[in-house]
Amino acid sequence: SSRAPIRAPHSHHHRPAMASGEPAAKRSRVLDPAYRFGMLRSPLPVELHTQVHGCMCDVYAGDFATNGLGEDFLARMGAEGSVFALASFEGRVVSCAMLTWDGSVGLLGGVCTRREHQRRGLSRAVVTRVVEEASGGPRWLVLGTGSKSAASIYASRGFRGLSGAFEGGARGYNPDDLGEWMMVRDSAEPSAVDIGSPEGSTNIPFDVDAYVVEPGAVAIETLGRRHMGAAVLLLNIVAGTNKLRAFGINEGLEAEQRLAKALSDGDAVTVAVHRDTRRIYGIAVRDASSGLELYTIGPPSVGAALATGAPCVSAAAAVGPSLESECREFWERGYRVFPGLLADVAASARASMDEMMKAGGAKPTSDWNAVNSGGAEFVLQVDEQGCVRPGRVLKVQAAALASPALLEVLGSVAVRKQVERLYSVLGQEVPDHVDVFGTKFFPMWPGGTSVSWHQDCHYFGTASPQIISCGVYLEDTDRENGCLRVVPGSHTRGVFPHSPGSGQWAQGEWVETDESVAVDVAMPAGSVVLFNAMLLHAAHRNSHASRTRYSMFGHFVPASLNFSWRETDFSHGVYPDRHSIY
Repeated sequence: SSRAPIRAPHSHHHRPAMASGEPAAKRSRVLDPAYRFGMLRSPLPVELHTQVHGCMCDVYAGDFATNGLGEDFLARMGAEGSVFALASFEGRVVSCAMLTWDGSVGLLGGVCTRREHQRRGLSRAVVTRVVEEASGGPRWLVLGTGSKSAASIYASRGFRGLSGAFEGGARGYNPDDLGEWMMVRDSAEPSAVDIGSPEGSTNIPFDVDAYVVEPGAVAIETLGRRHMGAAVLLLNIVAGTNKLRAFGINEGLEAEQRLAKALSDGDAVTVAVHRDTRRIYGIAVRDASSGLELYTIGPPSVGAALATGAPCVSAAAAVGPSLESECREFWERGYRVFPGLLADVAASARASMDEMMKAGGAKPTSDWNAVNSGGAEFVLQVDEQGCVRPGRVLKVQAAALASPALLEVLGSVAVRKQVERLYSVLGQEVPDHVDVFGTKFFPMWPGGTSVSWHQDCHYFGTASPQIISCGVYLEDTDRENGCLRVVPGSHTRGVFPHSPGSGQWAQGEWVETDESVAVDVAMPAGSVVLFNAMLLHAAHRNSHASRTRYSMFGHFVPASLNFSWRETDFSHGVYPDRHSIY
């Protein structure tokens, strides 16, 4: 029976022999007949739990038994949904591999061989058997390894580099790890991969288009062990950082261990699962202190579904001013526009900005990151060759320190009301005290620029979902005079790599993105836009011959949230351009 315990045959009660005359590193890969192999589907017989778990703890050592993973693997042995390849010697399990899958994606883990039985081909044998068992099942298999020799075994079975690397330092629960390398096998491309001598690792871009199918039916489910493969894959297939920052997942290399611990601790984690393929397109984590965190790929409607717990529908389908419809709209798009909210003060605010420009700027700077001088900085623009344009101001950094009009506008009752409501939409308790920091004014002269593609959070050193960015447009803004551009839904995809710009974009660090998915946000004078600080956004160049595009910006944050970036401390009570709003 496939459920029967694995026992060694009575005629082979001896220690497996090494290949004669060979050093330990060159032992034969011809399997000794003393080893017995078997495939078992979970739940495993109770008498095997201790043996298999003991084999894993013996090899992985460290805090494996208590860090979430060991507990997770033990739980899999007693539940349905996994398959185990086991090798035994004299009735004792000495090597194992485990595969759990749900639909299109499986997670390969628990691959280990007791030390006294290593270098005899056992790990390769159990991996081969468990991968063959998955034939005709999941399209993708994902795993993580910190071992070069293990990586070679996986590569021989068609696994390719996905993310991470061998970095020369210990990582995770295994003290022998050389790093953490996530690998994936696509059954549509199952050929073996030659990774040579993997001093580092080579990662091949994942075909996201092949993974994401039209989400006509996406269900919101509580995270379970059956979801682990697809959840780990989701968090590693696109490069980026701070994917679920407050939850403790950065690049995705930590995903398996962190999600296992979440299952053990009973954390409130939900996943957006495509009903037909069981592929996971998004993860939501709810925490009383940090609020709601999302990470998604695919259409923006996935984020909205996770935020509301409702099936995927377009935000356009939501009607009425209910909090639920606002929540769906914000989490699908990442921003909300309030046309003409401050129309009655736009003209006076423009006049105040003109006064500030005339009074200040006697000693302008070309340093685009002049955020730590203790006062307002008038940053000069550069031309297409990256040369400073004397007398042409790109922005006023810490503008609230030069003109009280900034705080009068950003702290107005109308704006404050919408900020408080948006905190509710974020799935958080409305903070008792809120600050605004990083105030800026952009005059956007004819022929000028302001910003290229970026996420505000990159410049703050934090990806906290509690930061709400705010733009107030004091003039009519459209494509011609440099309106705002956004990539809807990009706020749920982690922090993208930012690189220093050049030429007219030399004053900042920017993201390369597919502009075909960008949306122009044209607004009348006095309009306000609130958006998640992780939203990818930019502005068109002002191509008009005479029109400017005056705008103010600031970022709302709970007074209790402190952070820093590149030696600048943005903490409450420390950073000069951080001001109490209420």
